[in-house]
Amino acid sequence: MNLILSQWKEIFHTRTLFISVIGLMFVPLLYGGIFLSAFWDPYGHANQLKVAVVNQDNHAQLSGRSIALGGVLTDNLKKNKTFHWVFLKDRNSALKNLQQQNYYMVIVIPPNFSNNAAALLSGKTMKQMTLRYYTNSGESYTAAQMVKGIIPGIDRRIARAVTESYAQTMFAMLHKVNQEWKLQSHRLTKAAEKIKPLVNGSGEMNQGLKKLASSSLLFQQGLHQARQGSAQLDIGIHSLHTGLKTLDQKISKLNRGQKRLNAGISETAAGGQKLHQQMKKFNRAQQKFNAQFALILDFLKQIYPNYAAQNISKQQLITLLETWEAAAVQNHQPVPASFETWLTQLGADSAQNYNIASLMAATQKSSVQLATSAQSLTNASQSMADALSQINSGAKSISDGMKGIQRGSGLLYAGAGRIMNGNDQLSQGLGILDKQQGKLSDGARALYSGSNQMNSGINDLNQKINQFKTQVANGANTPDSFVGNSKKQADLLAKPERSQVKDLNPVNNYGEGLSPYILSLGLFVGALAFATFFPLRKPSEEPTSSLFWYLSKFSVSAAISIFQAVLICTLMLTVVGLKVTSVSQFYFFTIMSSLSFFAIAQFLGTAFNNIGRAIGGLLLLLQFGGSSGIFPVSLTPIFFQWIHALLPMSYSVNGLRQVISIGGDPVYLLQQTLMLLCMGIISMLLTWLTFHLLLKKKSYLLNSEEMNESPL
Repeated sequence: MNLILSQWKEIFHTRTLFISVIGLMFVPLLYGGIFLSAFWDPYGHANQLKVAVVNQDNHAQLSGRSIALGGVLTDNLKKNKTFHWVFLKDRNSALKNLQQQNYYMVIVIPPNFSNNAAALLSGKTMKQMTLRYYTNSGESYTAAQMVKGIIPGIDRRIARAVTESYAQTMFAMLHKVNQEWKLQSHRLTKAAEKIKPLVNGSGEMNQGLKKLASSSLLFQQGLHQARQGSAQLDIGIHSLHTGLKTLDQKISKLNRGQKRLNAGISETAAGGQKLHQQMKKFNRAQQKFNAQFALILDFLKQIYPNYAAQNISKQQLITLLETWEAAAVQNHQPVPASFETWLTQLGADSAQNYNIASLMAATQKSSVQLATSAQSLTNASQSMADALSQINSGAKSISDGMKGIQRGSGLLYAGAGRIMNGNDQLSQGLGILDKQQGKLSDGARALYSGSNQMNSGINDLNQKINQFKTQVANGANTPDSFVGNSKKQADLLAKPERSQVKDLNPVNNYGEGLSPYILSLGLFVGALAFATFFPLRKPSEEPTSSLFWYLSKFSVSAAISIFQAVLICTLMLTVVGLKVTSVSQFYFFTIMSSLSFFAIAQFLGTAFNNIGRAIGGLLLLLQFGGSSGIFPVSLTPIFFQWIHALLPMSYSVNGLRQVISIGGDPVYLLQQTLMLLCMGIISMLLTWLTFHLLLKKKSYLLNSEEMNESPL
């Protein structure tokens, strides 16, 4: 019991031991707190990862609308707080900064991004848009994996932007088309109503043109006949003109003859009157003759009482008649004028004997006929007198008509001249018309042919208008929706963008990505183990020089550190199969890192003894999260970002990444090496200073317990 109390009294009364015990009590807390705080929510700090976006996209046209998907994507990314977006114009500058770990990813939007989208949406091409991603897994494998995780999200954003642009364009177009369809449907309805008379009129016109085409030949023939008739008419008109001229001359002569006719008619009328008077006188003389002839007959009857049976010779008859004539003359009785003629004819007659009865009957009959003829002549003379009166009246009418004819012939002559002039013009017109009638005929046939085509076209147009009107009417009632023109286009619309990821320094697997951190951690743990288990202050003999005292200890730490570095490098290359960019640089930098870590651990253990070892352990814990071995330091809390540049493992991790995965940048590797050398050299100088103070202050207590106390 006393021993237990004595132990606790020693702890409370020994400052170094007390601090050590208290520190050990907080080791789990420190380890768990520091480690968990560093990696508690790295993805929650992803907005600290810088991702560069280079927008090289050019505007494109889609159905009359300007689209710029590159701008849409950058605008969406600006609103996104997942990462720290940096928007640049220069692609080369962005890639250079990616190589220098200023950026963890570079997204390049190519110049033809929107053009490919427009071509895809319009169906011109079936080619995906390409979005290029550049990462640098060699610098930070975890960060590269994290930023690669945004690619599907960006793809979805692009798909959504494309879909929205497509939908907006299509809806706008469909709305416009819908309105246009309605308008065109209304117009087509009116057009269909208006085209009906056109169809009917076209048919009628076609029939008329058909008649025109068929009549053109008849017109041509008729024109030829008209031309011939015009020539004949011209001849006839000239003949008419000549005849009218002759007629005019003849009318003048006729007029003069008519005047003479009138004079002759007047004379004839006067003679007729005289004839009528003479016929009256002849009639009266005939009556007297009949009376005288009756006396002759009575005379014969007295001479020949039985005359019926008696004959008389010709000579006796002549003598008898001459006796009667003498008695008549003597008695102053009238004797017919033809009495002597009768006697002459009687003497010339061949007959020698005459029956007195027959002669008396014939004579009586002749007397009656003579009386009848005399009366007829009297009547005829009266009729002739009346006719002559009418002729005289007609002659006056003829005279008046001749005057009208003379005036009309003058007008006719003048009209014939005008007809001649008109006929000349008609002949000229017919000549021109004859020249043009061929064209007219061809034009009529062409017009008829064109009319057939037009009629057919109008009928087709009418049918098409009706069909189109139905389609437009159906289209006007179609809802605002769109269906892709092909399955491939639909698939491309679902995933319009093709991600092209290029890793500047690819890492084959997770172990290769973490190997810089694990190697650095192993080297630092090895250095702390050396500082813990190796007597850093106790000399092998009494030191006379602080420098040689230090070199004696450093020679051991250097040998162990180099051996550890070579051993782990060899195992990683041969057993694990780690691929590095340069084996020599890999060995060199690993050895330099190990020497630096051992120098730091030796200084802490030498200068501060156990407390220094505790500080070394604490430094190890801080480097878990602050060295950016697993996650980029930008993903850790701000405290670790502050101390990042002060931690030696930060430079060893960066350098090992350079020689394992990146390579090709000796300047950067030299920078990391120099930082480690600076820390190592400073630690070595401080360790030498510690030995110098120990030697000066505690030189007489080299073997005492006080050697374990810190000289500082």
